[in-house]
Amino acid sequence: MPRYFFHLDNHPDLPDHEGTVVADLAAARTEALHYAGEIIAYADPTLVMRTEPFCVRVTDENGNEVIKLEIHDKAAPGTRS
Repeated sequence: MPRYFFHLDNHPDLPDHEGTVVADLAAARTEALHYAGEIIAYADPTLVMRTEPFCVRVTDENGNEVIKLEIHDKAAPGTRS
């Protein structure tokens, strides 16, 4: 089974050096959504939702970006409506 790496970008950058073994790309997508949801649910909102997007970036074992989740907060200070 392939190993995917789930990186948190911008808040601050938190690279995933260990990765997670999952069945396939669809399972990696599900894992990325769960990861983003957990961070949003439990993190300090001022650290997660700022003017730049909150981003979970998933790479494969070769370092290729295969998934990128960007969450934008339109109500964050300094953003446009």
